[in-house]
Amino acid sequence: MTALVCLPPRLFAQITIFSEDFEGPFPSSGGWLANDADPIGPPAYWSTVDAAFGGEGAHSGNRKAYCAGIGFGGTATAPTYQSDMIAFMTRSINLGGYSGASLSFWFKMPSTEEGVDQAKVSVDGLTVWSMSTAVTAWTQATINLDPFVGAVRSLKFEFVSDASITAEGWYVDDVQVTARVSLGPPNDHFTNAFLVSGTSGATNGSNVDATKEAGEPNHAGNGGGKSIWYRWTAPISGTVSFDTLGSGFDTLLGVYTGSNVASLTLVANNDDISPGVIPQSRAVFSATAATVYRLAVDGFDGASGPLVLNWNQSLGPPANDDFANAWALTGSPGTTNGSNIDATKQSGEPNHAGNAGGSSVWFRWTAPASGPVTFTTLGSGFDTLLAVYTGGSVGSLTVVATNDDISANFGKSQVSFSAVAGTVYRIAVDGYDGLAGSLVLNWAQGLSPNDLFANAIALAGSAGATNGNNFNATKEVGEPDHAGEAGGASVWYRWTAPASGPVAFDTEGSSLDTLLAVYTGSQVANLSLVASNHYSDSSLQSRLDFVAVAGTVYHIAVDGYDRTEWKFDLNWHSQTQPRFTAIVPQPGGSLQLTLVGGRGEAYKVQFSSDLVNWVFLREVTNVTGTVQFLQPAVGNWRFFRAVLEP
Repeated sequence: MTALVCLPPRLFAQITIFSEDFEGPFPSSGGWLANDADPIGPPAYWSTVDAAFGGEGAHSGNRKAYCAGIGFGGTATAPTYQSDMIAFMTRSINLGGYSGASLSFWFKMPSTEEGVDQAKVSVDGLTVWSMSTAVTAWTQATINLDPFVGAVRSLKFEFVSDASITAEGWYVDDVQVTARVSLGPPNDHFTNAFLVSGTSGATNGSNVDATKEAGEPNHAGNGGGKSIWYRWTAPISGTVSFDTLGSGFDTLLGVYTGSNVASLTLVANNDDISPGVIPQSRAVFSATAATVYRLAVDGFDGASGPLVLNWNQSLGPPANDDFANAWALTGSPGTTNGSNIDATKQSGEPNHAGNAGGSSVWFRWTAPASGPVTFTTLGSGFDTLLAVYTGGSVGSLTVVATNDDISANFGKSQVSFSAVAGTVYRIAVDGYDGLAGSLVLNWAQGLSPNDLFANAIALAGSAGATNGNNFNATKEVGEPDHAGEAGGASVWYRWTAPASGPVAFDTEGSSLDTLLAVYTGSQVANLSLVASNHYSDSSLQSRLDFVAVAGTVYHIAVDGYDRTEWKFDLNWHSQTQPRFTAIVPQPGGSLQLTLVGGRGEAYKVQFSSDLVNWVFLREVTNVTGTVQFLQPAVGNWRFFRAVLEP
């Protein structure tokens, strides 16, 4: 028996959001800015010229743009660009609120210093198209702008020349940016936010086919891209919690005040309730009666699916405000969430970590065994104070360990101490100078099994993932500083390369601000560095790439920046060598090339006529695993190759 499921197609509207035929006054009519960014040599930059200029005609109409329309050399019938040019024309394009976009333009490059001087198009500084060979006929280029939707972007056409040979250069005509509008959720836009009401409740929805508006903030610090909106007017003053428990995807949650999506004031936000465990979100804040709060629910890295939004408002301080009502923590490791909003400080309560605080909440933990234990408030939404005590009343406590800030780089707190089995420890979390917000308390007892280099955990295979933590980890005598940072709480892995070739290790998805390093060698004090990294782009997680040699044993260290201790993920994969699967001739002599490889990898595409001398053609980024691009057929090209970038 065969089951056939028919899904309705997504509905899209295709619109033109920008069109430039260069027939009007330039640069003002199209909102362009044009100049030469190279201070050496005579200034030369983009302007419009008539169709007869250079004898090349226009693609349409009576005018076209020329890379050296201002300051060109030669004559109007035989023009040349200048040496030492970085001629650009740039303007903004609003891609907010669209589900996809595309750029097309017609161009001609009758002559150029091939492989040296370069024409390129970039969006927000990222090259999306380039050409460094002559193209003698008007040819259309089409570029997918889907990765750039959701914000106002900067579009730039740029021609770069060196100090030697000059030629005619680059003409451009009929630039057009089109966009797709997905007919997605009705509360996709800020102005169409759904109303939720009352002191408690729940609502269902979906962010499938939702978009991100121009000027919309990154919710919980992630780019997202599929947000929907709600609005809630606080019926009373008091602590309120919003969460997305029950949703079918990894959510982001942001709470704001304000009447315009581009000028909101952040109240509270959250990515994961428990990083690595609960990917849904919870935001806790002190609401003021009659205030309108705007709530955005997005998907982490653009995830989407069915959504549940829950809320509950309470009056008065948290249930564990007083020492006598401390919440019980059990076992190890663990994580708990809460809030110190509207919490108080009791008579006789000590100043935790030497600061007066004033908004403390209490926990109690009975050590299940003797040994080192760490408590940390990483993940909390405010500058915390953390203290651990023994004692039976708030006025007669004995200090075990206290901390204000982990370091100058962290406003959260961390304490470590040697626990005694059966002892009841009292844990206070307060806010520096009385600050308050959503709270995360993490703890773990015992040494990490792979704390020492000699006890490294073995990893296997060309790709995989594992998770762990560096709670109570140490740094050995002679151990190097990983990624150039002191760290101090490292754990170790070892991996034997199953094959030779490029490989990547990363800690994406980790809660910990990681340091990552790979070495060869058999002793911790005598290692040879292969690669190391602290930050991966704008993330607090790490990524490194290297070329592995089959059979070699690599030792991988994961540490915490400034000796922070928390959970982490470690991922690795052999990078796929790029491969052309199709080269299809197109009308007019151009070629459509299809390139497959690893998702997110970048390549330099080169061409050759003899398989010996290779000339750079363009850079491409493989977003989905397959990338297609249109290449004008010029010169005596017979071979293409793509080189994986590190």
